[in-house]
Amino acid sequence: MKKFFPILLVLLFVLPAFAQGEVELSDAERDRIKAELDADEEGTGLSREELVAKYNGEAADLNGKAEPIEADNETLRARLNDLEKQIQDVNAEARKYEIPVEPPKKYDTYVVVDGDCLWMIAENVWGWQRCAEWPRIYEVNKDLIKDPDLIYPGWSLNIPLDK
Repeated sequence: MKKFFPILLVLLFVLPAFAQGEVELSDAERDRIKAELDADEEGTGLSREELVAKYNGEAADLNGKAEPIEADNETLRARLNDLEKQIQDVNAEARKYEIPVEPPKKYDTYVVVDGDCLWMIAENVWGWQRCAEWPRIYEVNKDLIKDPDLIYPGWSLNIPLDK
C-alpha cells in the first residue's frame, strides 16, 4: 500500500503530461518509473495496462469533479463582483448623509475696543496671573499686528485657547 500512493501520483501527473509531450524524462527517471510500475504490478496483481487504465479512469473522475468546482468558482466570482458593486453603491449613498465634523477650535476671537493693549486682552481672557502671556496673542496674529504696541479698535484677534 505504501508503494501505491507514489505510483498513483506518477500515473496521474507525470504520465499524462509525458504523453502530451509536456514533460521530458531522463533515462534514469524512466527506468525508476518502470521499476515502480513493475513492482506494483506484482503487489496488486494487475498488469501495467490495467494499472494505467485504472489510474486514467480515476484521473478522469477527478477531472469530472473539477469542472463543477470551476463552474462554482465562476458563479462565486460573479456574486462577489455584484456584492462589491452593492457595497460601493451603499457607500456612495451613505456619503450623501455624512455630517461634516468641524475640527476642534484652536482659538477664540476677541474684538479690540478703544484703550485695549495685548497685556489687557490677556488679562481679560486668562486672568491677571497670566497677563504676561500676551506674546502668545501677538504670535497668533502676526499677519494683522505689525507692532505689538499698536492695535486698533475693531480688529478681531484670535486668542489661543488655554494650554
